[in-house]
Amino acid sequence: MEEIKPTPGGQTIMNNSKELASLTAGDIQIIKNKFRNKRKIVYYCMVIFLTAGALVSAYAVYGYGFSRFENFVPLIIGIVAALICSLVLVMFKQEINLELNNNRKFIYKGIVSQRSEKSTRIGTGANRQTYYDNYIHMGDEIRFEHKDLYYEINVGDTIDVQISEKLSIVLYKKIEKKKSVSDAIPEVITDYGIAQEIKYKQETKSRIEFLTNEEIAALKTLKKKRAKRILIVGIILLFGFGATAEFNLWIDSYTWDEALAFRLGFWGIPFAFFGLLYNRRVVLLSKDISAGEKVITSEKLINKEESYSDAAKKTSYYVKGIRENIVVSKEIFDSIGPGDDFEIHRTKIRNVFLELLIIKNGNTYKNPNIFK
Repeated sequence: MEEIKPTPGGQTIMNNSKELASLTAGDIQIIKNKFRNKRKIVYYCMVIFLTAGALVSAYAVYGYGFSRFENFVPLIIGIVAALICSLVLVMFKQEINLELNNNRKFIYKGIVSQRSEKSTRIGTGANRQTYYDNYIHMGDEIRFEHKDLYYEINVGDTIDVQISEKLSIVLYKKIEKKKSVSDAIPEVITDYGIAQEIKYKQETKSRIEFLTNEEIAALKTLKKKRAKRILIVGIILLFGFGATAEFNLWIDSYTWDEALAFRLGFWGIPFAFFGLLYNRRVVLLSKDISAGEKVITSEKLINKEESYSDAAKKTSYYVKGIRENIVVSKEIFDSIGPGDDFEIHRTKIRNVFLELLIIKNGNTYKNPNIFK
């Protein structure tokens, strides 16, 4: 069990609940202390700015006298910086008063059934911004957003938390961990900036089975579509570039090495590009079909996430397992729950995603890019 202060809230939790209550004397003190360290830092900055400005200006006045205005510029800068700091202090005071005048907090008690992250993208290109909301669910009726608790609480945990209504300050928390799901969540051992060393607490299991007739038929259809598309576009572009090269060689005279360079550039580069593309998209897919086997990986649901793109006006739904992160339909997203076991089917050679199967209800999500 983990507690941050001994206040009421440690009773046995039988059902999920959400209550609205008034702040206690202890809660008020926590809210005031929330900004204590921040206020100290601002005070120190004010003293440093004023002292540094005064000393530099005093040195300048001592050397050049009072007649030059620039001698007082450091002092003016220090005063302006101190005024800005005072505005920050006023903002802190307003936030505290906002919470204290509201005088309300939410009390959440129950078992965490789901953690979900929703991202919203606004704008396009360089002006695009992404905003994240981190939700903690307790059953179907109760949900609250709190980023710090989101990364501390796991699915299956029994919680008793109290959060201020306006600023979402955690006034009290009691978390009883459920090991069955949290033990499967990967742990970050070392952080190297954008890279991380991950330790998986639970290993996934894989097995090999034969592709079904439906899967083989779908893969063959996909192969034909890819081959047709690549060949048509490739031939048109290849002969278009080639004709350009030959026309330039016909209307003007070039040395043999210049003509060779022309032909290699206008004939060779498109041919090499579409040849590599055909190999990657068609030939390797043929090997998957010829192998006739697929790899089935057993997973456990760790988290679910929905992401909304303002530019595309579309919401994407993600199912997160121990090692896999798959985009699924909303029906599958709603039908799978915390800790549920599911299987991911992929081709053996190219590791192409085929389908996701939920064990408890048999619901299947097939890759829409393959199964039309």
